[in-house]
Amino acid sequence: AVVSTQSTGDKIRELIAQQDMTVIGWYHSHPTSSPRPSQHDIVCQSVHQQHMRSLDGRIDPCLGVIISPFRGQSPVSEMQLFCVMHTNDGRPVPMHLEYTCMWDSTISQELATEMRAMAILYSHKQTGVKFHNHWRNNLTIFQKMVQSLKQKAPKDISDNRFVDILRHIVAKEE
Repeated sequence: AVVSTQSTGDKIRELIAQQDMTVIGWYHSHPTSSPRPSQHDIVCQSVHQQHMRSLDGRIDPCLGVIISPFRGQSPVSEMQLFCVMHTNDGRPVPMHLEYTCMWDSTISQELATEMRAMAILYSHKQTGVKFHNHWRNNLTIFQKMVQSLKQKAPKDISDNRFVDILRHIVAKEE
């Protein structure tokens, strides 16, 4: 699976480079378990780091991000960033990264459109998220998502406007 990911990754990096942007990592989820990297995650991260280093000879950052949206009782999702360092004998060891987020003050129309397109794409998948379904503690999955994202919302919009934006993004295409 890593080989196909690399060829897909090459295409994605090329498209992103055409927009004067840079890939800085990859993410995936552990839906109901800890965001701690598994052995498979460590191997994948190591491969991604090596692959990104070999693209043009320089060392680019490569962050691994694991999101745990449904672990425990908290309505806020857990997230962990990591990279891999190698021991003297070549074994990969995950390194937990501390981080601070600085959020944009606005959601651009381009970003909102891309988020909506992605939500539409995934809403048609059989495994798509049913946001109206119950999560726990009298919350729907949509309400849980709002709680997880609200603290990261751009500061120029009210809580109600942010919820309206999210509702529009995840609404099924009529």
